[in-house]
Amino acid sequence: MHRDTDQLAFPILVDHGFMVLSNHHNTAMTNSEIQIRNLQETLTIKCENPHDYEQWMESLNLLQEKAFCFENKNDTRFHSFAQIRYNQLGLSMEKAILLAKEEIFITDWWLSPEIMLIRPNDDATMRLDNLLGKKAADGVRIYVMISKELSFVSSRNSSYTKQALINKSKTGNIKVIRHPNHNRINNTLLWSHNEKSLIIDQKIAFIGGIDLCFGRWDNEFHRLVDLDETIKQVGEESMDTNKRYFIGKDYVNIYEGQIDNVERFGEDFIDRKLVPRTPWHDEALVVFGEVARDAARHFIQRWNIHKVSKNLPMIHHIHSFYRRHDDKEELTVNSWKEFLEGHPCQINAQCVRSIGPWSASTRTTETSILNAYIQMIDGAEHFIFIENEFFVTVANDSFIENPVSETLYQRIVRAHRLREKFRIYIVLPLLPGSDNVNIVQASLYFIMRSIAKGDNSIFKRLEKAGIQPNDYISFFGLRQYDILMGRLVTEIIFVHSKLMIVDDRMAICGSANINDRSLLGERDIELCVVINDIEEEQCLFNGRSVRVGKFCSSWHRRLFSMMLGTMGHNENNIDVTDPVSDQFYNYFREVAHKNTLIYEETFGVLPTNCVRRFDQITNYTDKPKLKDTDPNQAHEKLKSIQGLVVDYPIYFLDEENYLPSLRTREGISYRFFRN
Repeated sequence: MHRDTDQLAFPILVDHGFMVLSNHHNTAMTNSEIQIRNLQETLTIKCENPHDYEQWMESLNLLQEKAFCFENKNDTRFHSFAQIRYNQLGLSMEKAILLAKEEIFITDWWLSPEIMLIRPNDDATMRLDNLLGKKAADGVRIYVMISKELSFVSSRNSSYTKQALINKSKTGNIKVIRHPNHNRINNTLLWSHNEKSLIIDQKIAFIGGIDLCFGRWDNEFHRLVDLDETIKQVGEESMDTNKRYFIGKDYVNIYEGQIDNVERFGEDFIDRKLVPRTPWHDEALVVFGEVARDAARHFIQRWNIHKVSKNLPMIHHIHSFYRRHDDKEELTVNSWKEFLEGHPCQINAQCVRSIGPWSASTRTTETSILNAYIQMIDGAEHFIFIENEFFVTVANDSFIENPVSETLYQRIVRAHRLREKFRIYIVLPLLPGSDNVNIVQASLYFIMRSIAKGDNSIFKRLEKAGIQPNDYISFFGLRQYDILMGRLVTEIIFVHSKLMIVDDRMAICGSANINDRSLLGERDIELCVVINDIEEEQCLFNGRSVRVGKFCSSWHRRLFSMMLGTMGHNENNIDVTDPVSDQFYNYFREVAHKNTLIYEETFGVLPTNCVRRFDQITNYTDKPKLKDTDPNQAHEKLKSIQGLVVDYPIYFLDEENYLPSLRTREGISYRFFRN
């Protein structure tokens, strides 16, 4: 408290770094002093007499014993800031904001106030900003933290976002913090707040890879075309011809241009009659109960320290966490029946994060996301499924530090030595998401070096060990086609997910990419949830009966069905429940390869394994394409495409060194800071 005003100076949360120290612990302290410490702050209490000293010590020791959040970090799995929370429920995201009664917490790398939450829809009340404005008018307090961009690097315009949201509440119930204030001293020029979360009343938390911004909304159809009168529809879902799914700036092709002038949100910046949109593939989950409180506590820690570091006197601290630590009766499924649709799965859940001194003023760096990835990969018995925007992990490298590749390599070597059936499926975007050639080449260079380019890549290391990589690990991408104004078009589906499923019993999902930025803790700030299934069912893996979790197995089946095109109509009775057997693994690879060959013949798509050098690009792209020479035959051939999965072109430009030079900004940053 401030002595003169009695206003709250800074709330000290009881986190896993919380300590109460006396002169027994620190001889520099007097007999009348008590020191309170947590991950972020230190407070010294000077008592006037021994009686006051004893009362303070008794109260503080009692607080440590009873506080909901007090944990020994060394006893938590993955050395996370949160314990495993039991009996949690996977929920749907629908209706959550409307159910908020007290608080809404939002974190995003980018937030677009005008995005529509229900589509197709032209009802302005369903816009995010209007929805938040309504809840603010109802008395709900809304706290938003967004990453503050460098204006010369990004056109996200978080300043506009902040003002647009604040203007929606006449009562001042919407508060926004942009962080960090960039400077060279603490390296904030280099890193960002990348986490994405929505937390309702500290009881429900949505965590994943999806920012509430333009270009992110999508569904299993992954549409390329969005006109008032659609010439061709993908799938069987009917489209309301009077409404669009993607209004104005929300119609995005990330390979054709980046969004600018976000304040003119209703204006198209891409000609949707000429250019197909880039479909967006992402994953997120919602958790319910005590693990949502852990996510809320993480938010509160960040909010309070950012308020202080940015010197924002008009924004108050959040100090409401402890008033809820006795209301566990509210955390039952019966209290939220109106929120649930369908039967949720019972799970154990734990929050993990990447966080450090620059991002949250913590005394130590936390890498519990990386710890979770390593332990889950090492402990996998049957299969691993990964979707991620990046795969930048090179063993024995002078720039790249994270050990994900080494752990995958060692797990495959062990499977080979023990003659186990063990599979790893990895799904990545076919190209990095940018229209800047230097950024694309720099990102692609490190991804390819991680997979098959160079002696330290996982493929080359396995081959050197006498192991055929494709027997154990395969890389895939996603692609879609459609008809736009009478023309056949195709586009990459941009995989933005940050998901790993292991043995249909565990999963990790959140905002963290597989690269050093996300995993080392001292760089970008990230938040994920680790899932352990409680409810089980019987399944066959490679002919052997195993117990799998209902939640994780349903997640893997949904994704495999989407990729293979069996959602809703499975004419060939493809069974996606067993990802381990030779039959399914080979079938999945064959479908991806067949789809790839059709796209190459029909469109001459890039990237492709057909192009190993720059001087081959022109010859490849100049070849006659079936879509031009015989559109009808091309259309018939495209009808044999199964789902969305294609080969990831691991040998694209394999004979070239295309890392941008040190004379470019991208060449410098990707060598030293962005991996």
